Amino acid sequence: MSALLEQIREAFEWRPTRAADETWLPPGFEGTLRVIADFYRDRLDDPTLEAALWASALLLLALTEGSTCLALDDLVGASGFARVATRWRQDPGAWRTTLEGARLGDGGDDVQPLAYAHGRLYFDRYLRLEREIARALLAPLGPDALRRPSEWDDVCNQVFVGSDAAQRDFARDLFDHRVSVLLGGPGTGKTTTVARTLLALARVTGPPPSVAVVAPTGKAAQRLGDALASATFARESDRVGDVTPTVAPTTIHAFLGVTPITPRRRDSDPVPVDIVVCDETSMVDVTLLAELLRSLSENTRLVLVGDPNQLQSVDVGSALADLAAVDRRVLPGATLEIVHRGERGATSPVARDELLAFFEAIRDDRVDEAITLLTSGGRTLSLVEPSAAGALGSDGADALALVRSRAHALVDLAAPDASPAARSRELASVMVLAAQHRGDLSRSWWVEQVRRDLGWELLAYPHRAGMPVLVTASDPRSGVINGDTGLLVRVDDAGTLRFQPAVAEAGASRSADDARSLVPSVLQHWQPWWAMTIHKAQGSEFDAVIVSLTPGTRLISKQLFYTAVTRARERVIVVARIEDVRRALVSPARRSTGLTDVIAALRPGSGAAPTPR
Repeated sequence: MSALLEQIREAFEWRPTRAADETWLPPGFEGTLRVIADFYRDRLDDPTLEAALWASALLLLALTEGSTCLALDDLVGASGFARVATRWRQDPGAWRTTLEGARLGDGGDDVQPLAYAHGRLYFDRYLRLEREIARALLAPLGPDALRRPSEWDDVCNQVFVGSDAAQRDFARDLFDHRVSVLLGGPGTGKTTTVARTLLALARVTGPPPSVAVVAPTGKAAQRLGDALASATFARESDRVGDVTPTVAPTTIHAFLGVTPITPRRRDSDPVPVDIVVCDETSMVDVTLLAELLRSLSENTRLVLVGDPNQLQSVDVGSALADLAAVDRRVLPGATLEIVHRGERGATSPVARDELLAFFEAIRDDRVDEAITLLTSGGRTLSLVEPSAAGALGSDGADALALVRSRAHALVDLAAPDASPAARSRELASVMVLAAQHRGDLSRSWWVEQVRRDLGWELLAYPHRAGMPVLVTASDPRSGVINGDTGLLVRVDDAGTLRFQPAVAEAGASRSADDARSLVPSVLQHWQPWWAMTIHKAQGSEFDAVIVSLTPGTRLISKQLFYTAVTRARERVIVVARIEDVRRALVSPARRSTGLTDVIAALRPGSGAAPTPR
């Protein structure tokens, strides 16, 4: 057994330096494989145990890339398979047959390290998580759930005047189900649908339902609050601002009252709320989704909102994409497809149409059309091709000028008498979204261009008036949360500095009056916010977006590229080699998950109906 583990270690051992296209398992994986080997030593014969250990190595690698399981019908396509094939010459079909016939766990009473279900190999925990999620999603409403108001259809018809039928019908059906999903791309009106549904709930007679609106990150929750507060309706008086005090969005963790110290809520203490709306669900991993579902009463309705084409969660799973693939007769909901001009704030209808056509071409895998739109030479969409060494050249002057102009404008707006709203508008004007933290055309590369242009010394800590800041870790003591943004400003003529959090535009949930300034020394985890990674940008919007791809980067996929460009309201500049853009468009991020099949197996009538919690 030691010789086998040594073979696997040599195939997958992590090393400090490695080629960009190589895959390695993280430190500590060998201990996991040793535990598996010890458990199955007397349960499996030697050939089966050998197959299980090599598969477990691939499964560990799959988890590091966001999968919950290993699909046995596509072992050749699994990340790292080529490394296995050079050391263990086993036919993939025979390998699959061996694992399928092995006496592995099935997520039932016989708890084992490995489990097999629906043609996939799991670590037991993740199969149980997927089944827990499926059962919760399919469980019927409890007997004490809020009843449908008698005037609900009439109220929805009033509030949704001018809306498309899918938006109105989604709200009208809200009380018919325990769980609903609301899907749609940029500009299709997901936030407007939520806002009008909240307004309708506030207008029903009798005590209004208790409603919670949550998002996976603090930044997403903040932006959702601003978007809800600024949503307008058929009549100017019908603004969701009338009800925002009762539905102020928060993070899922804060809503559940969980922390790194207490990561689980007691099952005996469900959250006492009638309706929960979860936005940006594409960012929610399976562990967090399971925690949210187990923390809700059987009488609570849940609405899951998001764009399944966006970047998936940082952690394991692709819950929203999986739920989007479920038959709507099994998991009710709606997919919004009609784009509503002006909902994303673009000043030019022509620019908006060009952007939306580009977004849709990417989403629908019309690669040639997307590239044609990008390279057409217009102002709304443009491509800047760097050299193989990452040099921008003269073609990149416009992109650099936009970034530098924003930086200098923010220095001017750091004056004591500058308007907080003007600062926030400038902060949201232009942003570089990079695929990588380091390297040519990375986040740090763009930060260095701005630093040199401003003539500032190395940025060891936030100490310059006019420096935009992105908070990278939450600090309950100071009140900042991961994803907060703002500007270092002077608050008096003596040059005293404060960190001024970004405030929303007029009518949004936060105003200049209640934005709290902080001394810069409390910012322990931060980045200069002249550029950011695409992952950090999810849930944000800017007037102009500069998408920067390091030449030859492997950190790119269709979802990553789509998420980056859809952050733009008015303009997209892509700084990348055309071959890297094409590679991104034809390279969807593939995560192996089984949630869709688990739901199908547990749905009513399948022979394995879910049991209430």
